[in-house]
Amino acid sequence: MKIENANTPQGKTQRKARTMKLITKAIEKSTPALYANENKTTAEVAVTAKFFFPYGIGTWYMTEYDPKTRIAFGLCDIGFPELGYFTIDELEANRIERDMYFTPTSLESVMKQTAARHNERNE
Repeated sequence: MKIENANTPQGKTQRKARTMKLITKAIEKSTPALYANENKTTAEVAVTAKFFFPYGIGTWYMTEYDPKTRIAFGLCDIGFPELGYFTIDELEANRIERDMYFTPTSLESVMKQTAARHNERNE
């Protein structure tokens, strides 16, 4: 995350964090529209992006996206994994970051890995 200077009303310079761009053109192009995966199995659905909270729990795996509304669908894990909708604007407002090294994979694979991590924590 880059830091840039911003002038305050008092004329003092204050450091202001810029948010990471979560949706690149490549991610937008490769992510199906909302409801496009509705009749597919988890093995057939691709996870196209991974977002995470760098200072604690919270991971979002995107499988569908609407660029007009900036609403996404995917696996959300904020202590308990579940499929659901989330907004990219809300993620950006909360300084969520995109895993720049994430390789797209199947939703089935991500669900298995997430379940295994939760099982390890509960043992």
